[in-house]
Formats: sequence, C-alpha cells, structure tokens
Amino acid sequence: MRRKLLAFLCASMAVLGCGSEQPSSQVPRVPLAPPEGMKTLSTSAALVSPLAANNHDASQAIAINLETVYGDHLTAVGQEDWYYVYTPSAGKLTALMVPPNDATIDYDLSVFSLNASTGYLENQLDSMYGPGSTEQLSLSASQGGYYFIRVTSYAGSSATAPFYLLATFSPNPDPAEPDDNVTQARAVSGSPTIQQTIDNVYDQDWVSYQVTSQTNLRVKLDGQTAGSTFFLDIFNSNLGSVGRGSQGSTYVLSLAPGTYYFRIASSSGTGSYTLSLSPVVTQIGTLSYIQPCWADDAHPVNYGYGTRFRAKEGCELIVTGQAFDSNHQVASSAHVTVVFQTEGITNISRKDVVTDVFGYFTASVFVPNGYGLHYYDNWVSGHYWDWGYVSVYSTDTAALVGSDSIYAFSYQLYQPH
Repeated sequence: MRRKLLAFLCASMAVLGCGSEQPSSQVPRVPLAPPEGMKTLSTSAALVSPLAANNHDASQAIAINLETVYGDHLTAVGQEDWYYVYTPSAGKLTALMVPPNDATIDYDLSVFSLNASTGYLENQLDSMYGPGSTEQLSLSASQGGYYFIRVTSYAGSSATAPFYLLATFSPNPDPAEPDDNVTQARAVSGSPTIQQTIDNVYDQDWVSYQVTSQTNLRVKLDGQTAGSTFFLDIFNSNLGSVGRGSQGSTYVLSLAPGTYYFRIASSSGTGSYTLSLSPVVTQIGTLSYIQPCWADDAHPVNYGYGTRFRAKEGCELIVTGQAFDSNHQVASSAHVTVVFQTEGITNISRKDVVTDVFGYFTASVFVPNGYGLHYYDNWVSGHYWDWGYVSVYSTDTAALVGSDSIYAFSYQLYQPH
C-alpha cells in the first residue's frame, strides 16, 4: 500500500515545487506563546533518525499513526521531513509540532490533502509562527483520506534536539472547525455570542474581531462542561499579547482600531463554551416609564419643576431606555444596571439587564416609600411627594451613563378650596 500510495506522488512533485521557497505567511513571523496550562507534547521514542531515513521529500514520506507522539530531527536549514497519516472516518484532523527549546530555531508546519485520483497534493495549509512556537493546523478530513505533513527548518536546526509531532483526530467537531491556527480564525463583528466546543485537549479555537474606531469591549468566557476548564488569550494584529482571561471572568478592553484575535483553549478536559463580545455602554437616550400598579395616575405631571413622570411609591416601576457605545452606535447585548432611589431613603432598588440587538433595555425597579417631603396644591387635595432618582450605570465599568429625576408620589390629603 505504501509503495502504491507514494507512487502517486511522482507527478505531484512539480506542483509542490521541491526545493522552492516557503509560501509567505499571512501573519507576522513572531514567537507565539502557547496557551497557559494546555497539555503539551512530551518526549517519546524517536520516530526514525533523519540520518538513516530519507524522508526529505513527499515521495519518501513516513507513515505515522494517529494519537501517537513522534520525535524527529532537522539537521540543516531548509531541510524538510515528510510524514503521512490515514483517517478511517470523517472528522477533524489536527497536526501539531513542538520545536526544540532553542530561540535560534524556527520550524514550520504544513499539511496537504492527497488527491488519490491524480496523485497530487492539494489544499496546502501552513503554520509559520516565530522561533520556539508550537505550530498547529486543523482540517476537515474525509473517510479513507490520506494527509501529508511537512516539517521544515526556516531557521536553525539540531541533530540532537528533536521536534515532536502529533496527528490527532476528532470525530465530532463543531461547525466552526477547522480553526486551530490564526490563519484559520473565524471572523466576527458587532456583539456576537460564540458557542463552540473544545473537541480534544490540544484544540485551539481562533476568532478574529475587527475594530474600526476606539472601542471599549466587554469580553466573557463561560465554560459549560463540568470538570473542564477553558481560558482565553487575546492578541493584536501583530500577535502581541493584549491580555489573558480565565473562565467565568468578565474583562473590559480598551481597543484602538485594528484586528484582534481571541484564542480559546483548555487546561483541563473538553466540551462546550460560550464567548461573549459586546460593547461597553457609555451613554443612554431618553428614559421612559410605565407603572401598571397605578396605571390611571402614573403619567407625566407638573408639580412646579417641569413636566415629569409621576410614579407611586410602594410598587414596581418599569424603566425603558436605549444604550449607546463610545462611537454613538447602539450597544447591543450590553450590560446595564438600573438603580432607583427615593429622596431621603437610603435603601435603593437595582436591576441588572442586557440590551437587545437594537440597544434597548427594560428594567423593573421598586419605588421605595418616602416621607412626602414636598407639597403640591392640587386644589381639591394636597399631594405630598419626594424626588425619585433614576440612575443607569454600565455594569462593566460602574460608570454612570445616564440619569433622570421623576416625581415619587407619597400620599394626598383631601382639602377642597
């Protein structure tokens, strides 16, 4: 089988351009730190010594097994080591390579699909981070497919320090796969809620997010599988670290215009997670109110301080508004806190809510009973009222983003003139 398979590759070598230059990377060739706490490849028995095997072109590729860590060497700059793996069923194939721990060594990883009808290698994928970086790629594998893996020395080499190589298979990847490399990042915008899975302990999910103007962005990662722990790394367009987040925590990032990358990985277990990205509220529009418990009398009146909404103390008030971000765009899926306080009363009522896709929010807050510190002569009766203070805060930053004052009706005394 090996002889028949590799015979297909004779015609493919002209297409591959044996000895040609490496394709240019789509991202900066800079060192990329691996996910903190993620499982790493460990030392294993050497696959085959490059000095004894001539696996330096595709026609001499060495067969490797899934779920097995191999060690091998590159002994010269520009040298290539080739391998191939078979996938018995459809799913996701992930290849990862850990280079020697040497800042002068920079190895690249490439994966190809074999077209068994033509003998050509197709659909080339490349992972080309900087020195010392773990290179990782994934692809959608077909049943009965053959996939070729190439490890190349871009800079440096070692006849004694091995690199380590693993091909692992996931039978049930989520629809966003393959996305194990920054070049495979899924592009999102606006206020997305991303629901995906970590399908193996080495899996990395990459998401790209475009910022067109200065933006404050709320970021939260939630794991949804008991016993699994996920975490998040955030990078700028040059793959410089912007921050690192843990599962269950909320972060607010101040981002300048540009492209940002989010990498989700696991330090323990596999399973599903949700990544939420939403703008931080910086201002709100005009607030409006209804009070079903006092529907006939809860409406705007003028108690001598302009026309304002009048609410009854001692029952719920429904507050509605629209939130905007720092770019004056509607803040969809944003988090706001609505607070109500009656004049002279220390107790407050608060409600945390999330805006809809158009930035609107609705919160029901209780109007505490006050003392009726102010008096208004309503001719047939005297109305005693207090100021009712409505405040809206960004839940993420605790910044006050809007406020209003209404009349909080306390009681009345009959006194016809």
